[in-house]
Amino acid sequence: MRYLIVAVSMCVVATQSRADDKIDVAKAVEQAKSVAKAVLDEDYAKVAELTHPKVVEIMGGKEKMVEQTKTIMKTLKDMGIAIKSHNVGKPGEPVIDGKSTYLIIPTTMELSANGMKIVTESYLLGLSTDSGKSWVFVDGAGMDQKKVKDEVFPKLPDGLTLPKKKPPVVTKE
Repeated sequence: MRYLIVAVSMCVVATQSRADDKIDVAKAVEQAKSVAKAVLDEDYAKVAELTHPKVVEIMGGKEKMVEQTKTIMKTLKDMGIAIKSHNVGKPGEPVIDGKSTYLIIPTTMELSANGMKIVTESYLLGLSTDSGKSWVFVDGAGMDQKKVKDEVFPKLPDGLTLPKKKPPVVTKE
């Protein structure tokens, strides 16, 4: 019985110390804003640095990811599509699962194309394994791809609900 009490006490202490860990959500928002700024500045190497390493691997490594992103963005430009803004919203509550912390940060991107204004709402799924000191991200659009979701996050924590995909809002400029 004494061992049971000691074991339960240890579990309570371990749970309390984990609950008391301060997750640096402000750092996540700061780094998410760096992703948004890097997209606007066409700094795709910076985007790759802040992208979950498994996504970078799926895309063939950092150099290939950067080249693929440049190609996609050039194609969009050639089609007359321009990114006007990329904003980061207020994050949800962090979800802790063992040593991993997950955070959903809403994003809004405004594009223009042929006299049309296109506003898309999505999110960045942030992951930290060091109590929020550093974060890597996966764009919500990527989470719609089965391969990305299955290989990067085969099992998301129960307390984490990914936002539903929203259709873009298109208006005349």
